Amino acid sequence: RGARIGANVTLLPEVVIGEGALIGAGSVVTKDVPDGALAYGSPAKVHGRAPASPTWTDALAHALGMAG
Repeated sequence: RGARIGANVTLLPEVVIGEGALIGAGSVVTKDVPDGALAYGSPAKVHGRAPASPTWTDALAHALGMAG
């Protein structure tokens, strides 16, 4: 739930990505990634906590130059 996975990520079979985790683009995920983790690399390793995910309204406001 709510995990974010970058472009061209390879997930091996049976790997579980935790809730709210962020996987960096191009990563090769060979092991489970815990909830809320920031993981990247080949093989992917946990490098800390994933930043909070902005809501779609925050992203739209930023795109329109109305972010405050």
